Amino acid sequence: MRRLQIACIALALGAASLVSSSSALTFLFYLLLFVVGGSWLVNRLSLRGLEAGFAVDRHTAQVGEVMTVSYTVRDRSHLPKLWLDVHNPAALSVRIPGRALSLRPGEQQSWSVPVSLSRRGHHRIDPMVIRTGDPLGLFEAYATVGPGITIVVTPRMEALPMLQLPSAMAEGTSARPERAFQTTPLVTGVRPYVPTDAFNRIHWRSSARHGELQVKEFEIQRTADLWIYLDLDRAVHVGLDDAASVETAVRVAASVAGRALDAGRAVGIEAHGIRRAVLPADRGIRQRQKLLHLLAAVAADGVTPVREVLVDGLGRLRRGTTAVVVTPSLDADWIRPLTGLRRRGIGVLACVIDPPAHDRQTRLVAGLPALGAEGAETWARDLRALRHALAEQDIPTITVDPVATLAAQMVLPGAAHGRLVA
Repeated sequence: MRRLQIACIALALGAASLVSSSSALTFLFYLLLFVVGGSWLVNRLSLRGLEAGFAVDRHTAQVGEVMTVSYTVRDRSHLPKLWLDVHNPAALSVRIPGRALSLRPGEQQSWSVPVSLSRRGHHRIDPMVIRTGDPLGLFEAYATVGPGITIVVTPRMEALPMLQLPSAMAEGTSARPERAFQTTPLVTGVRPYVPTDAFNRIHWRSSARHGELQVKEFEIQRTADLWIYLDLDRAVHVGLDDAASVETAVRVAASVAGRALDAGRAVGIEAHGIRRAVLPADRGIRQRQKLLHLLAAVAADGVTPVREVLVDGLGRLRRGTTAVVVTPSLDADWIRPLTGLRRRGIGVLACVIDPPAHDRQTRLVAGLPALGAEGAETWARDLRALRHALAEQDIPTITVDPVATLAAQMVLPGAAHGRLVA
């Protein structure tokens, strides 16, 4: 708009100077041409000899961690850079702040920006954009630097010290670590040799290091796989942002999986969103990373009810497995596929994500009016009926709201001595 106005003024001055033959108008016309031409030349040279780059200190992080973005801009030319606007467009929950600066010839500036990661997901940081122009603001120049970066923000695996997962005993397994006199795949350590120990249990490297014979100690294999069934049916999820039921469900799934992996159990997960995601059961750090990356990407965009997910998945479980269902559905139909699991030697835990609590929290944060009394009573009645139906089938149940911590909520009531055996 400004350039159009200046062009109109230049044409008017040129026409007036030709008609009137006034030296003053002719001087103003050439002065305007000089200013505009000089501004255009400064703009053309403003990015010449400029070097820049950016880097992030991590490509994978958990919700709540802080990522640091580092920038460096250097002027290699013999002309000063009067002003530069440096920023990174990004699809993060918070904007990465940019910076305006000027550079003398040969000068370099470096700085770091902390970015708090508050939303899980696969986030894209676009290439760095440098914007500059002439002092009058008539012309602007842009340049992009470097490739884009994808940052994976995973949900937190919160500690659940009071949760003892239901265990279904299979032959040759134990719900707790126990020393074994026989050889098993789980080696827990070494100890000094005693005359009754078999020679094939001697650990020669440890013996050489200690200067005396050392033998391996074994542990009975712990309870078998744990499978998590995460409900992503958009029809049953409620709430927005951090008060969304899907966010609480993902936190629960991640934390339960972390608890099981820390206990040495193999963990698998099945979730039906817009695509069916199945991660086979496995142990170890790599499985933890795979599971977190999967949970970082899921959303409540599915159309498959949790009952169909359970009917499809539970039939493949073997004896000794534990099934954990994470759902906000108040429809008691999904309980029926779970009723015969105990007879098959499969443990069950139901984690019900409380829909009324998430709706209330969303309305409170957004400043919206509370749900009407009739709607609130309907939800409360459905939730009571679901709990009663689960109790009738003797299925351990935990109800989770978005306000209290998971550590305080993830406790099985009535578990004898902190242990519940299926």
